[in-house]
Amino acid sequence: PLTVPDGAELPWVSAAAGGRALAVWTRGNAISASSYSPDQGWTEPQQLAEQSQLTPVGAIDGAGNLLALWPSSQEIVVRRQVAGGEWLELEPLDSQVTVSLWSHPDQQGRVSVVWQNGSGIWWSRFE
Repeated sequence: PLTVPDGAELPWVSAAAGGRALAVWTRGNAISASSYSPDQGWTEPQQLAEQSQLTPVGAIDGAGNLLALWPSSQEIVVRRQVAGGEWLELEPLDSQVTVSLWSHPDQQGRVSVVWQNGSGIWWSRFE
């Protein structure tokens, strides 16, 4: 089982083929993540950011890369971890003030991100 620290919010959990999973959560304002593989279990939680305005989301793409996203100020921060390496920062998504944020991997392994802000509902996809 995944053990999250005391005071952490419920994690956003995303599962993928082969039994892999990603959990992303906040504790206070800090964003942390842990990944699961059947042969190694859950990794030690790793802090990805010191603050976020809303709950983060995550997904695993078709290549097994981990993707974590969260609103921060006037953008959505995007971080990716490739094959167990370091978490890399990707180009942020301009979001104005985000109200809600969702992520979803499709059957082709692409990760779609949908968010709502004061000017509408927006969408982007990572391949």
